[in-house]
Amino acid sequence: VYGASETSKSFANELTLSPQGTVTAHGLLLDSEVEIVNSAGRPCQEGEVGSVRVRNGYMAQGYLFAPRESERAMKDGWFYPGDLAQWSETGALMILGREDDVINLGGFKLHGSLIDGLIGNIDGVKEAIAFKNPIPGATDALIAFVVYEDISNRYMVNVKIVAQVMKSFGFGISERNLKMIAELPRDEFGSPDRQKCTEMTLQRARNLGEIS
Repeated sequence: VYGASETSKSFANELTLSPQGTVTAHGLLLDSEVEIVNSAGRPCQEGEVGSVRVRNGYMAQGYLFAPRESERAMKDGWFYPGDLAQWSETGALMILGREDDVINLGGFKLHGSLIDGLIGNIDGVKEAIAFKNPIPGATDALIAFVVYEDISNRYMVNVKIVAQVMKSFGFGISERNLKMIAELPRDEFGSPDRQKCTEMTLQRARNLGEIS
């Protein structure tokens, strides 16, 4: 079931089991309109990745004391939860991740979880999360917060990270942008929070007087 507190339950993927043991998901619309739209706001075709939007007759109209968040999420009568998805050939809603997980480096878009997983699987790394440099005016650059298994060995681990990112994605991450951290910031569900990493980086830049 797909839904949010702003809209309640909006959509469901109904699973059917064939006599041969094949499980198939079929989309089942509940009491809301659910669309996947591209960057121009047009509905996506089957297999095309876009942003989910939902509307019904009783959805929330905004957030108390949070005009910026309301403006981002509520547009033209639709609620945009911030999820990326695509339709399957059977009309099932396939959630792929969050919009803020997409990292755009010089026009090249990559899902952040791919970089997280790559760095996190390198020997000597406990876990990691990558994000774009958020400092205004900075050149497009990748930053990663890294929790090391042994901080005394982090320099050798960083060499592996830099080499593996270049080999896998064709663009680099500088060693100075590999930031050691004791614990990754997490969201309300306990998952590493990319947005909080961005905010922490901006706040540090303000504290150092790099931005106002």
